[in-house]
Amino acid sequence: MLVYHARQCDTTLDNVPPKQKLYASTGGGAAAAVTTAAIFPHDEGGRANILPGALTGSLTGFFGHKLYDRFMERPQRAHDESKQQPTIWQSLTESRMFPMKKLSNEEYANMMREKLVRVDAEIAIIDEDIAQLIETKSKESSELPQGKS
Repeated sequence: MLVYHARQCDTTLDNVPPKQKLYASTGGGAAAAVTTAAIFPHDEGGRANILPGALTGSLTGFFGHKLYDRFMERPQRAHDESKQQPTIWQSLTESRMFPMKKLSNEEYANMMREKLVRVDAEIAIIDEDIAQLIETKSKESSELPQGKS
């Protein structure tokens, strides 16, 4: 049925309904597992592994195709919606629980200016302390009695 439908669509699978693609993946997984179990019988089970292989292969094909559909659907949703979905990093930075915040260039420049003002104030205080220490040292050296020469 899938082959017939694909021939109608000029051998492209773009117009095949998603359900038929899912059935094809499930059947393909089962066929691959049955073939593998029939060709390579394991241990003493022999050909008894065909039924569990078919079940495992069909489940692998089913869930693999579902996973594929989910990942392929995301870019289409992003194009369909006019509003772009935020990335994981954007969601984290907008969260109140995250210790970091996304800053605009203006916010960052203002923050750096404030830090520069604080550093300048600390430098001025240290300069005053140095001047005071130099003054104190010069007073102490001038107050010491000069020895007799």
